Amino acid sequence: MTEIFHALVLNLHQPPSNLDSLLDTNDWEVKEILFALDRMPRTLWAYEDVARVHLSMSGSLLESLSHPEFQRKVYGAVDCGSVLWALQNQKTSKPEDLRVRLCGPQAAAYERRQRKLYPMGHAGQASFLGAPTAPKTWKIRTRSTSVATSPSPPSPAPRPSALREQ
Repeated sequence: MTEIFHALVLNLHQPPSNLDSLLDTNDWEVKEILFALDRMPRTLWAYEDVARVHLSMSGSLLESLSHPEFQRKVYGAVDCGSVLWALQNQKTSKPEDLRVRLCGPQAAAYERRQRKLYPMGHAGQASFLGAPTAPKTWKIRTRSTSVATSPSPPSPAPRPSALREQ
């Protein structure tokens, strides 16, 4: 039987200064967002031996969470520094800088190794990652009846008297 592996990827994003604006207009929504960010690592730590979660955070969200003024404003609800510490890749080391592998002289060899380890699609199944295909088009014909001579659409049935507003 073929083993199938799944990856859970969370892509977290907030537009620039969105959290700051929400603090002024709807602070509860900001707290809900921060509570969700705080809850994720706490919930997932119990399953470290089962699976990993891939986390992607936009630069604008990281900037907001790491800005001292924003941290001061939300400190009573969530400690942003603790949230950022909990979301890091590994607690004892910095994440690997993949730019060396992806952009340097090692890029071609790295890509070949990755393609061998993680082939696209399943054996015997058609791949959707091949060469682009021509788009499919359909012709739709409608009746050529003038709108002016078309019968009126049926009117809805009147509401029962028990449902009418008093």
